[in-house]
Amino acid sequence: MPDERKVPTELAVVALLFLILGIGSAVRIVFSVVSGDPQVEVGILGFAIFYGLRSFVRFWRRVAIVLTWLGIIGFPVGALMAFFGLFKAQVQPLFVAATGVPLFLIALWTRHVLTRPHIRALFQLRPVDRRRDVGLREQ
Repeated sequence: MPDERKVPTELAVVALLFLILGIGSAVRIVFSVVSGDPQVEVGILGFAIFYGLRSFVRFWRRVAIVLTWLGIIGFPVGALMAFFGLFKAQVQPLFVAATGVPLFLIALWTRHVLTRPHIRALFQLRPVDRRRDVGLREQ
């Protein structure tokens, strides 16, 4: 029996952000392999998170929250490291501010969406309850 559901707009946007993260990570992995320095990217989980959020899979919501917290903590730490010159390459503070601040705010908003009561409730419901919740009839 297919699990028919209506994904709230804000959850669809969060899922899309994780898909974009997955695509970016896949591109970085390919370039790292081609350059002879293969690297692993945690962001590759964005593909699975995208599918999991749109399918209301509780496990992938939790993974998304963990990655979001890593961003919430990581962006300010990275900004401080750049400010004090702790990176191998020289990073301009303006570049860090121009990229880090918006990414930090997106991570905060993502955490807010994923922990909202009505979003969290969608991941707690069984498939039959989800259909009832969005007004679909039993067939």
